[in-house]
Amino acid sequence: MSLLFGRTAACALFFLALVPAATALAVDAPRPDAAQIELDQALQALKDEAISLHAEGLDVEEAVLYPPESRVTLYFGVAVSALLVESVTFRIDDGAPQTVPLDERQAKALLRDQSLMRLARVNVSPGAHRVSAEFRGRFADAKADSPPVSARYEAIFDKALAPAELELRVTRRSRRAEPQLDLREWRPAR
Repeated sequence: MSLLFGRTAACALFFLALVPAATALAVDAPRPDAAQIELDQALQALKDEAISLHAEGLDVEEAVLYPPESRVTLYFGVAVSALLVESVTFRIDDGAPQTVPLDERQAKALLRDQSLMRLARVNVSPGAHRVSAEFRGRFADAKADSPPVSARYEAIFDKALAPAELELRVTRRSRRAEPQLDLREWRPAR
C-alpha cells in the first residue's frame, strides 16, 4: 500500500512542480496562444487526477485500518445555546483516556444546528463495550471567575459486525437544568 501512496505523492509533486513553469509562460506572453491554453488544460487535468488518486488512496487506507466489522466512530455535538466547550475526554473500555481540546473557533462551530465533530475512530471486537466521557466548557456570557461547566457520562453499547456510529451530545432537559451528556447510537435504516 505504501507503494501506491508513494507513486501518488510522486505524481502530485511532479505535476505541481510544472505549475510555476506554466505560470511563467502565461506571465511572459501578453495573450495565450492555443498551445499555451492546451498546456494549461493538460496541467489542470493532471492536477485533478493527482488529487483524485490521493483521495482514493486515503479511502483504501481507511478501509484497511478500520474494517467495518470492528470500526467504531465517536462523534461529539453541543445542543446547549452559548455553551463553548473547551475539552472532551473519552475512553472506550479500559483504554487510555483521550482528551480532545477545542479552540474557540471549533467550539463556536459546534453551536450551529446539528453540528458534529469526529472525536475518534477505533477498532473493537463485536460485543458489549463501555464508553465514558466528560466535557468542560463555559457559557459565552460567563464571568472570568465563574467555575467551568462540566458533566460526565458512562454507558454500555453493543458492537455488531456492522460499523458503529456513536454520538455524544451535550443537552439539557430544561432552560434552568445543568448541561449533561447523552449518547445516541446511529443505526442504519433497514
